[in-house]
Amino acid sequence: CGLKMALRAVAVPSSDVLQDRLFYMGISANNEEERRIYERRFPSHIAAPFTPQDIPQAWKDLLPGQEGYTYYFIGKYEVSEHQWNAIMNGQCPAAPKKEDASPKRELSWHDVQRFLQTYNSWLLKEAPDSLPHFANNPLSIGFVRLPTEEEWEYAARGGSEVREEDLLQNDIFPLGADQ
Repeated sequence: CGLKMALRAVAVPSSDVLQDRLFYMGISANNEEERRIYERRFPSHIAAPFTPQDIPQAWKDLLPGQEGYTYYFIGKYEVSEHQWNAIMNGQCPAAPKKEDASPKRELSWHDVQRFLQTYNSWLLKEAPDSLPHFANNPLSIGFVRLPTEEEWEYAARGGSEVREEDLLQNDIFPLGADQ
């Protein structure tokens, strides 16, 4: 259908894919006693599976171009109704409507897993070279999945683009106007 999935590279400072980085998840300033049990600050770790050598050439422009990082990729936008229908129905709608650009809603976890399985199958059949391949094992190929809670929060907080002190201490991070 000529559709594309917009991805954003998330860089994790690391010299090796088995290294992880400490960061704090959750919020630190919660004064509501009944919410403190599940809205608290706690240490977590983040790692990324891909080195620059694993990334397809077409994706290289997504990388910040610095040494000492590993990467994972996260969707920049929600999956649209149009994208959902193209993958799940296996056909392109003749004339997409304006509302087809809105995010797909009211899905169960199982619905999303079926979508991911269908999309991964299509990618492996139609565009296997567009996926990351692990440089040390070309038979191991990347795939599309939901991010973990740690991956989502690290990316949402700005990841490596945020100063280390801010990532460890603050709840909200001011990014530049261009980000």
